[in-house]
Amino acid sequence: MYIYIWEYKVTDENRTAFESAYGSDGEWEKLFSDNNGYIRTELFLDKSRNRYITIDYWESKQHFIDFQKAFRNEYDELNKKCDELTYRETAIGEFEKI
Repeated sequence: MYIYIWEYKVTDENRTAFESAYGSDGEWEKLFSDNNGYIRTELFLDKSRNRYITIDYWESKQHFIDFQKAFRNEYDELNKKCDELTYRETAIGEFEKI
């Protein structure tokens, strides 16, 4: 299994739109879900620090790489659209189950 974790800072006025786009039935989930090897995306809120993290689960890193190659344009378009919802986005890292 392979996971990719992102951290986001979101203003109060964008919170609902952000949760809709990044949640389990959101736009990112829809983009990923038709791809071989995709498992799920989870969204978490750390209320004490007013930040979110997403964890994208894939069967393997290669499945994620294949997705990125096949859907680069769609990924870039959605990423550009969602950039307006956050004021900081940080890649925490990539992890593989051992």
